[in-house]
Amino acid sequence: MRVVLDTNVLISGVIATGTPHYVLVAGYNGEYQIVVSVPTLTEFRKTLQKYPDGSVWTRRKSSRKSKHSDTTRSLSIQTQISAS
Repeated sequence: MRVVLDTNVLISGVIATGTPHYVLVAGYNGEYQIVVSVPTLTEFRKTLQKYPDGSVWTRRKSSRKSKHSDTTRSLSIQTQISAS
């Protein structure tokens, strides 16, 4: 199965817990294929570049620990590398 994501879901999925986060984690774990258009990736990259110090990642509420926090950290790191 394929899932098409927009920029808002991508950003929300890497900076917070909740449905967008779990969608990304499930795709990352191979439960389905994540599909994103080139314009969406371009917008995602530009949004990430607004936070060169990584402050976008600190927005996650530390009190809401996800059982997938290691996977999210991996997604965040991969996203930062891909956006460079």
